[in-house]
Amino acid sequence: FSASERMLAVMAQTRSSAVGILWDIDNPCKHAGESVQETFAKLAPYIKHTHIKDSLGAGADGKLTLPGEGDLPIGDCLGLLAEAGYDGWLSFEWEKKWVPQLAEPEVALPAYLDFIRSETRRVNAR
Repeated sequence: FSASERMLAVMAQTRSSAVGILWDIDNPCKHAGESVQETFAKLAPYIKHTHIKDSLGAGADGKLTLPGEGDLPIGDCLGLLAEAGYDGWLSFEWEKKWVPQLAEPEVALPAYLDFIRSETRRVNAR
């Protein structure tokens, strides 16, 4: 479900400008073994919404982390989006309901805001 080729197949069947892709930056990288550059190159024309999350490790052994504490190249993703003129949404995906050991939202949401502000400033300064 995470491979960009599958999403391209769906988009080829829909052929509608009303349908787009939600790019969950973690899934193709960690579950399908794609680089963020590879995924973005394939899906960029269709991306309308982007999920931001971070993790350490890949696949079933991966562990979700607060933004900036994992090994996902979030800054690279933001850079790719900016270079392409992306004007869609960025949303923080925090899976506390399904992963109870994660930090509480009162910790995670401010951490995300600090991280995303810092990263977007860095990307915009390029």
